[in-house]
Amino acid sequence: MTLSDRLIHQSTDESMKQNLVSIYRNAEDMLNLINQNAGEITPAGITAASLDDELIKKALPVVEKNMNKSGYSVNELASELALSRRQLSRRFRSIIGMAPAEFICFVRLKRAAQLLKESQYNISEISDKVGFSTIRSFNRNFKEKFGVTPTQYRAESI
Repeated sequence: MTLSDRLIHQSTDESMKQNLVSIYRNAEDMLNLINQNAGEITPAGITAASLDDELIKKALPVVEKNMNKSGYSVNELASELALSRRQLSRRFRSIIGMAPAEFICFVRLKRAAQLLKESQYNISEISDKVGFSTIRSFNRNFKEKFGVTPTQYRAESI
């Protein structure tokens, strides 16, 4: 039984149960959308499903605009979205189940995958363009997300 199932099961107030179920389904739907389309979706193509997800809609262009800055941090994202770091973390976790740092990395990796498919940039250039400070961290994160190295990904997508 997952944590969300336990929370729902332990809740005695019916309206609270309904709210928890609704929040859980929205987050689950967003994660399913992201995971199902992991190979095809582009960062600009992620759509939010509810009003609560407006934050994600606002965050995507901000992250994309600052993607090439390797030092771009959660603090800067929070500042640009007019939230505290703590509020941003809570809201991201409740909406998509990711920490803001994971979201930034996810968007960077999705753009990298897109560049690997559609451009002739070498892997080092792509790593720089999407804001990874070292090629090693780029390769490690890419392989963790997609299960293959950037070189293998490019070869498979041709």
